[in-house]
Amino acid sequence: IARKMGLSPLVVGLTVVAFGTSLPELTVNIFSAFGGSNQLGIGNIVGSNMSNVLLVLGIAAIIKNVNVKNSTVWREIPFALFAAFLLFLFAAKSYFGFGDSNLTFVEGIVFLIFLSMFFYSILKTSKRENFDWKNFIFELGIIRNILSVVRDSPKKVKKIGSDVGRIGART
Repeated sequence: IARKMGLSPLVVGLTVVAFGTSLPELTVNIFSAFGGSNQLGIGNIVGSNMSNVLLVLGIAAIIKNVNVKNSTVWREIPFALFAAFLLFLFAAKSYFGFGDSNLTFVEGIVFLIFLSMFFYSILKTSKRENFDWKNFIFELGIIRNILSVVRDSPKKVKKIGSDVGRIGART
């Protein structure tokens, strides 16, 4: 689909694939927040990012050298580092004497604005001159289907966690 739209492989990885593979985390976090299990959401995000950077990229590099382009080093990686730093600052407010460690509505909006800036930067610098926004948005309509499939993820994760706890208690 992305090739048909004329997107470069880097843009596909940074937008379509990244967004699509983040949908399970998004779903778990949404339902965790509504279910009162916010810590599950934070653990999910931090753990997923650590796994993607250290495990997935590490294994890929072991199998074959991973070519990192200069644009990635100077544009995309700084965005990722800044996002992680924002999370740190927002979560550590209480340690700096600025309230509690809850992530607020305003901070959520800041994250979404930052994400929009990232997508805009990536799509603007892509080689595609006539990017078809309507088609792109239509293709992202799969979100609804994925959300319905993983609706019960928080309950399942909690059950797995409690089952693991019971197994550990027996030994």
